[in-house]
Amino acid sequence: MNSVRTLHSAAMEYYDLGKIAKAKGNDSTYKDYFDKAYAIAIEAALRSQVELKDDDPLKTIYLRSVSWIAYDTGNYLEAKLWAEIALTMTPNDYEKESLHRLLQKVQQIKIPTVSNTVLLGQVISFNLENKHLIIKDTISSNMQIIQLDDSFLQKIIPFFIGKLVEIELVSSLKTTPFVLKNIRLAA
Repeated sequence: MNSVRTLHSAAMEYYDLGKIAKAKGNDSTYKDYFDKAYAIAIEAALRSQVELKDDDPLKTIYLRSVSWIAYDTGNYLEAKLWAEIALTMTPNDYEKESLHRLLQKVQQIKIPTVSNTVLLGQVISFNLENKHLIIKDTISSNMQIIQLDDSFLQKIIPFFIGKLVEIELVSSLKTTPFVLKNIRLAA
């Protein structure tokens, strides 16, 4: 618990330094601070899921925090994903309102999209060494091996093991036919 709190405090320190630098017009400095804050906030959010008890409200607080930092760093799809994960954890009213407000802000942003393949299935397992995700397709019951190129997606996959998900895939010329672009819990 102490390491999570320390990491979160460090992330907030970098975030505050970034806001000060931005107010002073130091663009490169504020971006650097925000990026550091985001990287540390990710680590705090991930560790909180392992180190804290299941019913500890801090788990949701750290996820909400990383969601907003992702948004402020321009990582809108990641912000949306962090917020959606936090909402599955039965947050208190304040956290829930903050997360819904963030999702509304993300929805208003025009994020460029590419035509993708969408797959509905259950996450069976993932191999971090080979960067492969194994999904059981709910329609055909076939197993699909999906490539994980994005380091962010590699970090959040444990949240989805055993759950029904909707994933967006893009074609790949690598060893697997598809690369994971986005993942979310199925409705």
